[in-house]
Amino acid sequence: VQVINEQLSNIPIYDIFPDKKGNVWIATEGNGLFHYRPDGKVYSEIMLGRLLAGTISKVMTTKSGKLMVGTSEGLFIQSNAGAFRLIPGTSAFQINDFIVDEGGFLWIGTEQGLVRMQLATWQLEVFTEEDGLPGNQISAVIQDHEGSIWMSMKKAGLIRMNAGAIYALNETDGLENNRVNIVVEHQGSMYVGSDDGSIT
Repeated sequence: VQVINEQLSNIPIYDIFPDKKGNVWIATEGNGLFHYRPDGKVYSEIMLGRLLAGTISKVMTTKSGKLMVGTSEGLFIQSNAGAFRLIPGTSAFQINDFIVDEGGFLWIGTEQGLVRMQLATWQLEVFTEEDGLPGNQISAVIQDHEGSIWMSMKKAGLIRMNAGAIYALNETDGLENNRVNIVVEHQGSMYVGSDDGSIT
């Protein structure tokens, strides 16, 4: 095991994303986003003044190749010049995870509920407990092979959304624990990881 750079020593890391150009983007807690280049050099986006948000939860690229970053202060997208700009309407959300579905919608799991956004217009829709969710804290979001959106809830089990309908799953449905941190699909089966170490 080798530490790639001393700047990253003792810093909690939330996500690591390698892009198609050979760069590796490293999301951290409290120290922002780091850029590990193919030449081995590491740059802090905070030090460069291009992204000032401290806690980064998720990094990915859109189909057009633009880097998107989920933070404790909203969702940011990288411009052609390299700087990051806040996507309108997202500053009120502490973002934990996000995906882009086949239809071009962005699904964002936050501490304040689920956000669905049309990438072409940035128009967003918010789903919370008032809309039928069992809780507002969403730790992870995925889309399965059938197109359903699954969300792991930090304290309220698992959610599946399909064609506008919301289905809640919890301990009474067979989950080992309602405090769900992650959900993953593999070969048509769903694997759910919870706080007590159990995998359902």
